[in-house]
Amino acid sequence: MKFAQSFFWRQTARLLVLAMLVLCGAPLSAYAGTTIPAGTPITVKLNQVLTSGTLSVGSSISGETTAPVMVKGVEVIPAGSAVIGRITNSVKANLAGIPGEIHISFQSVTAPDGTVIPLERGLAMAKGEDRMILSIGIGVFCCILGFLIKGDEATMSSATTVQCYTTHEVTLD
Repeated sequence: MKFAQSFFWRQTARLLVLAMLVLCGAPLSAYAGTTIPAGTPITVKLNQVLTSGTLSVGSSISGETTAPVMVKGVEVIPAGSAVIGRITNSVKANLAGIPGEIHISFQSVTAPDGTVIPLERGLAMAKGEDRMILSIGIGVFCCILGFLIKGDEATMSSATTVQCYTTHEVTLD
């Protein structure tokens, strides 16, 4: 019985302290009010495999932060935070040995408070194997069918990492 009363009073005291903090407008998180400076580096890992033969320009892609982002000793963006990007260029492999190509750009990361933080310079590209010389060589010296050889599609693995930077100063709620 004594334990139950003691537990009750401890829980009540905790709730009262929490209510006072909320009513006084005190931040409830360690990062609230922290400002992330412009140009803060954020490393992003792609979440899926991309292949030039199946992508369209403008398609959405996803990634996640690979390490926590710290500002003045406070973790403001945890590792694994959601990052959104787009396909900026996609070329399918073609005849005559022309390779496929993919260009991506990561555009924003979401902080734990829901703030969407714009990113810049989060660019990456991949190019498939170029078989143009082989195709032309066979086509000219052997058989016209050599021009039907395709280049390889470009592929980006889910382990692809890209260095991005915050575009401007952002203060978290």
